[in-house]
Amino acid sequence: MGIGLYDLRIEHLLRQGIRQHMHSSQRSYVLIAILGALLAVFILGLSLFSSMAQAPFHYVSATQRLPLAQIISGEILPGHPVYFFARVKDRACLLLALDGEKKYQFYLQFADERMKVSKKLVEKKSYSQAIQTAMKGQIYLGRAVQYLESEQKAGRKKDVIVYQHLLGILVEHHRMLIDAKHESSDAEKAELDKLLRYNESLHWVITGIIQ
Repeated sequence: MGIGLYDLRIEHLLRQGIRQHMHSSQRSYVLIAILGALLAVFILGLSLFSSMAQAPFHYVSATQRLPLAQIISGEILPGHPVYFFARVKDRACLLLALDGEKKYQFYLQFADERMKVSKKLVEKKSYSQAIQTAMKGQIYLGRAVQYLESEQKAGRKKDVIVYQHLLGILVEHHRMLIDAKHESSDAEKAELDKLLRYNESLHWVITGIIQ
């Protein structure tokens, strides 16, 4: 009888263990399902943002444009909630980029977007915000140059067209920074001069790689 009771207790404990294991597994499956759903929503959101960015600006009116397209065209400026979320999207894209080449393309894209917004802010005479936004654009270009420089040092030099393309972007941004100086205050001009010198230093780095 003692042995029988002992066997029953063991069986009872085994059943409890199996139930607990099943409950634990079910919780794990639910958690995985929730995480999968969140990831799917996140990816869907990124794809929607991407499609917004590709909206043909000249075929639709300003009121019909999707939020990210409005941001890229300079219609939605810093301080707007949508602008903030678009910048969060930028960081997410960089975090999810699996290789340096993809990040490099994002650096160029984000730098161009920031400079377009900066130009719009200059037109609205919001010079302080324009300078801050332009600074972020130049930082992205700096990261792009660092990537190409590291690739060159590792013996993976790119085609000359890649460097020429970046030089063209640097020249265009240099021109925008000069245009921003016309009506700026002395203090703002001093900040713009710093950005211009930084832009020129990036230009010389790329020129050195080409040579």
